[in-house]
Amino acid sequence: MIAQSIDATLIVRECGERTASACVALLQRLFPGREVHRVSDRPFSATLRRSLEKGLAEGRPWTLCIDADVLVLPELADLLEAANDAPAEVFELQGLVFDKLMTAPRAAGNHLYRTSLIARALPLIPAGHSLRPESDMVEAMAAQGFPNRQSATLIGLHDFEQSFRDLHAKAFLHGHKHRFLLPLYRPLWQMLAPIDDDYRVALAALDDAQAEAGTPGISRDFRAEAAARAAARLGLKEKPVLDAVPDAATLRAWTGQAGFPGEARALSGQIASALRRGLFPEAPPAKVSPEDTARPLVALVCANAYPLFDFCVPPVGGGMETRAALFGRGLAALGRWQVCFVVSDFGQDFHTRHEDIDFRIYQPTYRRAGRNVFPRLRKRRWFPVLNLDRRDLDLVWQMPLIAAWLALPALFFPRFWRKLKPAAVCCFGNNAQTAEVIADCRRAGIRTVLCIASDKDLSPDYRPGNRERNHYGMPKWKGHYSLAHADCIVVQTETQREALKRHFGRDAVLIRNPVHVSPDDPRRWLPRAQREFVLWIGRADDFNKRPMRFLELARDCPELQFVMIASRSDEAVFRALEQACPPNLRILDHVPAHEIWDWQRRARVLVNTSKFEGFPNTFLQSAAAGVPIVSLEVDPDGMLARHGCGVCAAGDAPTMREAVVKLCADGARADALAEACHRYALERHEAGGRIAELAACIAEQAAGPGPDRPPLRALLRRFA
Repeated sequence: MIAQSIDATLIVRECGERTASACVALLQRLFPGREVHRVSDRPFSATLRRSLEKGLAEGRPWTLCIDADVLVLPELADLLEAANDAPAEVFELQGLVFDKLMTAPRAAGNHLYRTSLIARALPLIPAGHSLRPESDMVEAMAAQGFPNRQSATLIGLHDFEQSFRDLHAKAFLHGHKHRFLLPLYRPLWQMLAPIDDDYRVALAALDDAQAEAGTPGISRDFRAEAAARAAARLGLKEKPVLDAVPDAATLRAWTGQAGFPGEARALSGQIASALRRGLFPEAPPAKVSPEDTARPLVALVCANAYPLFDFCVPPVGGGMETRAALFGRGLAALGRWQVCFVVSDFGQDFHTRHEDIDFRIYQPTYRRAGRNVFPRLRKRRWFPVLNLDRRDLDLVWQMPLIAAWLALPALFFPRFWRKLKPAAVCCFGNNAQTAEVIADCRRAGIRTVLCIASDKDLSPDYRPGNRERNHYGMPKWKGHYSLAHADCIVVQTETQREALKRHFGRDAVLIRNPVHVSPDDPRRWLPRAQREFVLWIGRADDFNKRPMRFLELARDCPELQFVMIASRSDEAVFRALEQACPPNLRILDHVPAHEIWDWQRRARVLVNTSKFEGFPNTFLQSAAAGVPIVSLEVDPDGMLARHGCGVCAAGDAPTMREAVVKLCADGARADALAEACHRYALERHEAGGRIAELAACIAEQAAGPGPDRPPLRALLRRFA
């Protein structure tokens, strides 16, 4: 057995952890007949020193230090075996652990030290209080030429089955050590708190961490009194002694996140992606694994989807981007496709990778030159402003390049797709970029799928030769071009399917808007008495979303509290809202998608004032959160009026006001509408089924013949 052949001192470092004995027992299973040393001291720097001194005294080639909050897997033996191949100057090797609080693999709780170098390391342990004494020591050794090596081997689980006291302390430290991930793990813990008390305790600790400044010292009783107060406030009793020792199958099952709500799994994926990039920064995102090359590539085109995968980028977009992101994650999880998003330039690298999905900036060659040329042309029409630096020299090739691409777009722009070689391309929304992509893919011989978003994507005045621009600046002939030349069109509602057939003579595939919804959602709903406000979510767009109608509703109902989450798509409209805002209305902008969930679950009613929609994501998210819906005008496929899932005011503002007031006063009626809406979403919109439908649609297109290419005489026309 490999584990028996490895010569290492085995040390468990403990500080009163509930899993200390289980950790020792698992090591003894893996290394039968070997002594496992247990070391404890305070503060942690003293424990670290004693552990290394024990390894030095034993004199074995390696010293393995496992924290008592780690439950090891048999794969730990693989890490020790790999140590034999490490160069002689490597001081420390570390595997990954699946972390309970981060819900993702990270580097923690395990260190394999080369014993012959421990004497050099002992003087480098920092004196006094340090948040990371072990990391400080390892980094100091690396500076002296004795580096560490991070392995991708998952060797155990971290912080599972811990006491509330220890979880409170760990979450408090996360609030100091991992602040960059706070926008992700706070909403994640809020989602998980209704189903797991560990996350209720973690949220209480996080609030304490944000209220306290300074660097905390770490010791055995760290935050014990604060943890006891938090548990009492939450009505929790401390967990009993852990008697059972879980086997490997049980431990692996715990990492499966089977009970997680769908949105929580998406957040967990973002955290895992961020941690992986931090651990393995040298891994080039463009590198494709051998198994990826065997899978067909599907490209999803959605310009503003990137911020939904990179929480460092301010959010833009809305329901269409949410839909595209959910489909993208779902297709990637199926494992059948190599998934790639084609997105706009948010300042990221031209090729990045998040959550096992590639992201490529649309037309990178053109954009690289444009990053320098276009901002300078805006200041001077006839020649770029000169900065008297190296970028001026780049203009020598960048300006002719852009001129050539603009003069011969049908020759140059399709090159992006020929190089990418997708089996199929799926475009979200009927917009100017979609028309370009469909035109370029036709020339490249690649089949396209057009996913309709709003009902306005099927406007009857989208006709050939109509140069009038729509509200968003797209010439209407481009809208017709997309509808006429896409190889397949996906609609969200029966209404959209009928409109497509009536106005454009084309059939469509009906794939309803997806949402993560499950039968046990109602268990997590807040009681009506704890809900706080009437909610509106959308863009600051007076043409369609009409937020001013919601503001007028708030003004007419001074006894109720209102919240508006509005993206600044139109700065003038947003400023007008702020200036006219009544005292009972709170206006928020730039709320990330993963934080909107918390606002929805606390809402008494969701109000929609749009003139037209596709199938609003906010309706489906409200269904999952138990929020009754009142719509001024939009009622997709009769969901509200015909199926009893809410109230549609048929364009009448007084009717909308009356419905909102009644639902806020009548909890039983609100519950009845919420339950009906939840059943409707579960039957028609559950994400897994909709993802399978889109996968089947894409597979059919990928297997079909390439589209008819434009004739050679149309070589100079991009939209032939």
